[in-house]
Amino acid sequence: MKKNQITGAIILIASILSIIIYGWLLFFTASTPKPVEPKASTELEQFKEKGQERVLDSLTGSSL
Repeated sequence: MKKNQITGAIILIASILSIIIYGWLLFFTASTPKPVEPKASTELEQFKEKGQERVLDSLTGSSL
């Protein structure tokens, strides 16, 4: 019975430590992801500005 209690205590301590480490990594790290710029929409806007309707139509699959 004593061996089972020791095993349970070790599992309990490991579980509590893993939750604390997970929370620290999730909330207290300084790394924040940078927002991703939508590349496709900027490329389409560039095509529109240059007046390349044919290229724009081939990319979008539509015809004007």
